[in-house]
Amino acid sequence: MNTSRQVGSLDRLRFHSTDLTDERFTPHTPSNTDAGFREIPLREDPVRLAVPAAHPLAGATRPNLADLAEDTWASGCERCRGHLLRACARAGFSPRIAFATDDHIAVQRLVARGLAVTAMPALAFALHREPGVAPPPCTGLGRRRITALVAAGPVPPAVAALLDEIVTVARDAPPTAADPGDTEDTGDTGDAGDGAGDAVSGARGR
Repeated sequence: MNTSRQVGSLDRLRFHSTDLTDERFTPHTPSNTDAGFREIPLREDPVRLAVPAAHPLAGATRPNLADLAEDTWASGCERCRGHLLRACARAGFSPRIAFATDDHIAVQRLVARGLAVTAMPALAFALHREPGVAPPPCTGLGRRRITALVAAGPVPPAVAALLDEIVTVARDAPPTAADPGDTEDTGDTGDAGDGAGDAVSGARGR
């Protein structure tokens, strides 16, 4: 059984060179999937602001995204960069992006050294929190939706068993708190855990 993620993963899934991949998108970044895939929703993940601990807004109670219009930014992967650009455009500015990497630890270290500010998923902070980085609550950054993808059609038993484990972990994990006052519409996601279980059960029955 093979698993894959990021660049080229959908093509590998489409041509059966991998069995399972993940997909993360926001309401403003639609999924790349089509009828050739089955999508199992897992959870939502708020996007959080990260600034240097010495930044003037590090201790702000609720800064606006527009307050960072003059800052230098670091961005993540192509989709994260697109989400950032759209969020900043809604706030009325175009961010000056000087760094780009999908390594969350590297991005946090750029921030900790005062070289940039950034926006990253809350789960990234759950995995690693670099000293010298402050995540002040900031409205307007929204959240991403995380799903598992398998090819349409019967799911091999090993893949179904792995999906069961992934769904259980996603369902039982504590939620990552959204920034207070962030009311961006994320679409009707319902209960991700229940929907995931239904999708896996349906896959087994095919």
